[in-house]
Amino acid sequence: FRGIIDVVDKTSGFVVDHKTSRKTPLASDVHKNLQLTADALGNRVRTGEIEKLGNKEIVESVHLEMWPVGDADRRPLQEANSILQGMAIARQVVELGLAARSEAGIKIRQPLAALSVSGATLSPELAQIVADELNVKQILKAPITGVKKENGALSVTLDIVISESLKEEGLVREVVRSINQMRKEQKLTIQDSVIVKYATDDALLQKVLANYSEEISRATLAKKIVASP
Repeated sequence: FRGIIDVVDKTSGFVVDHKTSRKTPLASDVHKNLQLTADALGNRVRTGEIEKLGNKEIVESVHLEMWPVGDADRRPLQEANSILQGMAIARQVVELGLAARSEAGIKIRQPLAALSVSGATLSPELAQIVADELNVKQILKAPITGVKKENGALSVTLDIVISESLKEEGLVREVVRSINQMRKEQKLTIQDSVIVKYATDDALLQKVLANYSEEISRATLAKKIVASP
């Protein structure tokens, strides 16, 4: 803008134009000049494009042009719709899986072996999301025995057999939840470390507390977990 804008009055935010000897608002003056500059540059670019590409309609102003789209954004509409449809199916599968858990009376904290899905196909990414949401080890296409839930052509079957290892994982989550609930009731913060003492006659719970003590300690900010004498 040399020759047009000579002096900027920093205290008032005005530009002094020596050709007219008047003050104009800085933002307004800069905006007008930027518009003109953008249009000029845009016309030059479009002129070069016309020479290379042949016929092309010239828009009156570059500000009326469509926003340029990069190669990464040129995803076909069909692919975008496919993703949305996949997410919709995944939500339905999760809803049916949760309904199956509820019918079987199994809490979400208890890991389960598998969920079979029929009538729809999930991508590997969506299958992993569904598995995490339902706390199951794997999503299968093959039929299995379990609690079945349907919604039209879509059906899921939840394997509700809880093995010894799955039961241990579920107990670990229950223990962590219980300890953290006690921390919350005591108004402890993440800066507060604790020592957890337990007493139980349950052989499986004793085994879990002994074998998974490090995992439980990390999840509950406990210095150690010890059995009461």
